Amino acid sequence: MSNPSGLDARAKAIFDEAVDISAADRGTYLDRVCAGDAALKSRVTALLVSADKDDPFLADPTVLHGAGVFGLPINDPAPIVERPGSTLGPYRIIQMLGEGGFGSVFLSEQERPVKRRVALKIIKLGMDTRAVVARFEQERQALAVMDHPNIAKVFDAGATPTGRPYFVMEYVEGDSITQFCDARRLDIPARIALFMQVCAAVQHAHTKGVIHRDIKPANVLVSESGDGLSVKVIDFGIAKAMDRTLTDRTIFTELRTMVGTPEYMSPEQASGSADLDTRTDVYSLGVLLYELLTGTPPFDPRDLRSAAYDQMQRIIREVEPPRPSTRLSQNATVESLAAQRSIAPARLTTILKGELDWIIMHALDKERARRYESPSALSADLSRYLSGKAVSAAPPSRVYQARKFVTRHRLPVAAAALLALSLTAGAIGTTYGLIQARAQASRADANAATALRSAAAADSVSELMRTMVKRADRGREGGRTDITVREVLDAAAEELAANPQANEPLITARLAHTIGDTYRELSLFSEAEPMLRLAVQTSKGLGPEHIDQYIASLNDLGALLKARGDFAGATQAYDEAMPLAQAQRPPDLITISNIRNNQAALAVKQGHVQVAEAMLQEDCAALEKAGLTSDPQYTMALQNLAAVYFEKGDANSAEKVYQRVVELRRSAPLSPETIVTLHNFAAIQFRRGQTAAAEKTVREEIHLARTLYGDNHLEVATALDSLATVLGREGNVDEAMTARRQALEITRTVRGPAAPEVAVMTAGLATSLFLDGRTEESRAMYAEAAPALLKSLGPGDSQTVFAYYRLGSLLTRGGKAGEAELLLRPVVVAAEETLPEGSRQEWMRVAAACALGDAIVSQVKDAAATDRDARLEEARRLILPNAERLVALAGSIGPKTRVEVIAEAADSAVRFYEALADSANAGEVERWRGVAAAQRAPKSAPK
Repeated sequence: MSNPSGLDARAKAIFDEAVDISAADRGTYLDRVCAGDAALKSRVTALLVSADKDDPFLADPTVLHGAGVFGLPINDPAPIVERPGSTLGPYRIIQMLGEGGFGSVFLSEQERPVKRRVALKIIKLGMDTRAVVARFEQERQALAVMDHPNIAKVFDAGATPTGRPYFVMEYVEGDSITQFCDARRLDIPARIALFMQVCAAVQHAHTKGVIHRDIKPANVLVSESGDGLSVKVIDFGIAKAMDRTLTDRTIFTELRTMVGTPEYMSPEQASGSADLDTRTDVYSLGVLLYELLTGTPPFDPRDLRSAAYDQMQRIIREVEPPRPSTRLSQNATVESLAAQRSIAPARLTTILKGELDWIIMHALDKERARRYESPSALSADLSRYLSGKAVSAAPPSRVYQARKFVTRHRLPVAAAALLALSLTAGAIGTTYGLIQARAQASRADANAATALRSAAAADSVSELMRTMVKRADRGREGGRTDITVREVLDAAAEELAANPQANEPLITARLAHTIGDTYRELSLFSEAEPMLRLAVQTSKGLGPEHIDQYIASLNDLGALLKARGDFAGATQAYDEAMPLAQAQRPPDLITISNIRNNQAALAVKQGHVQVAEAMLQEDCAALEKAGLTSDPQYTMALQNLAAVYFEKGDANSAEKVYQRVVELRRSAPLSPETIVTLHNFAAIQFRRGQTAAAEKTVREEIHLARTLYGDNHLEVATALDSLATVLGREGNVDEAMTARRQALEITRTVRGPAAPEVAVMTAGLATSLFLDGRTEESRAMYAEAAPALLKSLGPGDSQTVFAYYRLGSLLTRGGKAGEAELLLRPVVVAAEETLPEGSRQEWMRVAAACALGDAIVSQVKDAAATDRDARLEEARRLILPNAERLVALAGSIGPKTRVEVIAEAADSAVRFYEALADSANAGEVERWRGVAAAQRAPKSAPK
């Protein structure tokens, strides 16, 4: 029995909408849209019953339908001809695995030409409209072009005797990724590792021009074998070709049609946009990661699916989901979720806060231009997180990046500061305790009652913190004994935010300030801001006797906003704090100076160096006039002024002011700041060519570091490595190597042989050996250091590039040009991005490119005739323009290094022209020989 085609068209249109609505809510929807039409409602219900069966390969399907009426009149279903025991070509059906809205999946056994179990997928009877056939065929074609261990393989395709398409794919035994992880109680790192396999699979699909458009747990299966855990991404059934037509059939998608599963759908996909790209899958991957870590998608599936169609679209497009850590803290089942992740509940929330929050929310950005550009970029950031490196999704804070890098590479950072001759300003900022202590010291006439209340408040704050530590310490109750400061902070912040009126306002203000500023120091800016704002809000109403608390809260809120890149907010906070501090009687000059230094730092960040210079000059003058030159704040202001001079290129003024800073540090008790100051001062001297003075300063740094820390400390190793750099510049190679060996030994002892600092030290020693002419020893040291640098710092880091440049050159000289080429290629490519034209260490990339060209030239005599011309042309592009560029960059290269680098590049140009064997190039050969000779000629001593 057939139905009128008009009824079929309406039934299909309603079905397309109803299939994505929960079963519990469909009745209400059908009653509304069918408006009493029993036949229509019956037809739609029949379609829904057919579509609602479980299908692990085609879960939660959504119909693709066109702007017109696709499809044949829908007839009463005929009996299914495929059943257990029946055959289809070489495939014998064993059992049905599941049914979806459009396909039936059977476990089958292939009998020839190989015997194996497979999954046989066939379009269902009664569902073979042209749109569905096209969708099914698209899935088959999409899978056929992909070959990746984490994507279910397609083995075969064909048609049933009745003409319905089928394809044969790898049979995947496994659970959905979320079920698998929960059942085996995998911890967070293990879950992330599995997720990175998913990213690799989706990235492969993207390289083949296919986006999945329906990434969700049901489409990611995990199984366990002797080789470990294996991830398989399945169901590319609604994949879309990005740059090619996968099938000759055409699928139209209406603007209003949602293609995919709503809770995993990107905003642009929810809008029905035809302009989808790889970042659509990045969003869905972000949802999957969110669910893997928190146990739920960003939007509750029941709430989302029960909403009206337009409301569902609006939620996906416009509503910002809570951060994973926030969602977790709101989850009533957090105890069981934590148990499934083999971790304590408080610790789970702590782990998610910060970097994992940043990574996931970056992938879920509503604006796709701000998401990760690819699954591999998302995976790379997760890799950086797991290895303790700075993640690219972090807030745009140089403080965060620097701290993460220094945590991993404390020694190389310090050594690079001298090698690169960078100058860092002193820390500009403060905590409330410092301001409060100084403010009280400068106001002898402070009201006694106020002082007593302040003391009582301080005692109360201390007691509250102690109480929170005890409350957070689950170990005292027979549980965890490894409670962290971060967890104590989180517990205190949560309690204070939930009930700020529980304490007196002064106590609340000080406690919020203490917690907020501690978060700020830890670069946990999102956590710090609500606490500091609470401190500002509460202290504002405390009255004039506690105005210093209000000023301090404003000042530190400004420092936080500056670090977060909110310059307007920071300016507002400082502008509000400054007149309050200036109105104090007598004025608190130390607090005023601190605010002004913060304002100057903000001006530098905004590119207003002249404004910062004027501020700091005014500040230093005011402190001098008040006789406060012995206060540490004055030393800090001077150091910041020196940094500003250095920033604007006034090396003379920077050195003069820094000399005064050094004198002040020397006259004060020995502290870590003294050692840092000496290190920076040596950097200025070294940059200005004052190597003897730099040597003297570094030797003082070594002595004080040993006095403060003992002989076996990284600070001592840092200073020794700096000394080696200075001695190498002076030509004292033997002593330089001795210093480097000492630094290397200390670093190995303190950090372990595999530490990245050891690789940096090893490369430094290799350089000293090279400059001493001990090329074989140098090559062996570079061969040890270069791979370690590549692993720890990456291929584009300047130290990695330089180490591979030297290693490649030495290998080519030693007759191993092929090996040199293989090592140099990836480094040269990476350096094009990290050391671009105009960068301070551009010359390292240029030198490495020349070395790569030289390695190619050294092999052309063995190349086939057809390949020789192409190889020489590549060598030309690598050698000639880069050799010219090195000559132009001579001033940015150290004197001793400059000789070898430019002479080697000139030699490479000579060898290239000689390989051409063209007499017309004789002039160029002689020119480059002259360049090499001029570099190697003995230089007369300066008069």
